Amino acid sequence: SAAIPDDGLPALIRAARAAWPGVEVPEAAFAELLASHTTAARPLATLPAAELWLALACARGDAKALRELEARTFPGARAVLGRMGLSADSIAEVLQILREKLLVAEPGEPAKILAAAAHGDLPGVIRVAAARTALNLRRKDHRLDVGDAQLLRELAPDDDPELAALKDQHRAAFKAALEDAVAGLAAQE
Repeated sequence: SAAIPDDGLPALIRAARAAWPGVEVPEAAFAELLASHTTAARPLATLPAAELWLALACARGDAKALRELEARTFPGARAVLGRMGLSADSIAEVLQILREKLLVAEPGEPAKILAAAAHGDLPGVIRVAAARTALNLRRKDHRLDVGDAQLLRELAPDDDPELAALKDQHRAAFKAALEDAVAGLAAQE
């Protein structure tokens, strides 16, 4: 990981605070998080600093940050899960599992929300994670009814302009990842 230039950090902190008013994290911890994701291939300017700020606050248990995260990301996840045919109870269960996966860290490990935020587009990452969690839960105990014909449309709807731009930019990686995910499913799934 690379060190953050002292002159770049104040601007990133101002931008993150402007994006999330009232959500605070220690500046040193934020700088350390940014440094851990900064590489020659991924310079500081390309990092989603505001999303990393929010994620760090969530990982530290900040109640306001947790409310902001859920308000921003869970409506899309709920919509995907609903279109997948899950009941309200199943949706609530999937979202609770997702909270635990993202926010509860193993001893000595960072919370997974930090890695998710580093990808940028937290709402999109959370939608995909919710769908994968539902599929994993279904595979484990066959309680959830998820229509496989709808899955690709739900994970990558055509009506989202941001996602369309990301798909154009990352089409090959997306295709490979989707093929890997589908290959991991049993024939009946």
